[in-house]
Amino acid sequence: MNIASAISQIGLEGFSISGTVEKVYDRKSGKGQHGTWSFQSIVLKDESGKGIVTFSEREEINKSIEGQSIIITPVKASDVKVTKEIKGDKIYIKIAVGKGAQVSWGKVAPQAEKEEKSIDTIAAREARIESIKALRLQTFSDAIKMVMEETAKLGLKKEDMERLPVEERVIVITAMIEAAQKLGDTNFIALTRI
Repeated sequence: MNIASAISQIGLEGFSISGTVEKVYDRKSGKGQHGTWSFQSIVLKDESGKGIVTFSEREEINKSIEGQSIIITPVKASDVKVTKEIKGDKIYIKIAVGKGAQVSWGKVAPQAEKEEKSIDTIAAREARIESIKALRLQTFSDAIKMVMEETAKLGLKKEDMERLPVEERVIVITAMIEAAQKLGDTNFIALTRI
């Protein structure tokens, strides 16, 4: 996912991001009522723009990595997420990286271009949801086929569902709910397990 797309979606989590490190800020650490804490931020840039990436509970990042590329990949969804922080009259939107995320320095993301092509714009996603709402489904099989088509459009296998970013999960789940409603099926738990 590119930086501009990521930071435009507060709350988004579980996505990979890559770019070039433009600036490394000093690491901050201390001790609080819940134990020790630390964080360090960098400015990450790609073809879409720049963003602040804040690492929590990790080793210090040396300023010598400025100008190098980086790939950040979550192991679990909460490892990488977009957050909003308000300090006084300023709002900061950041990409928060937890200690569980995998970080590769000095590498170019091999999947970045492929991921970019598979991620639609929000408008396209909304249009797809509207087209799903307009469907006239006749059978349970139609509902399952439609959900599988939506998942395929995202380039996913069934087991990939839980690793989806929130927006893409919403598209598929919305399709499932719409399908169940159109069929008059109040027990659509089976659909949500697809």
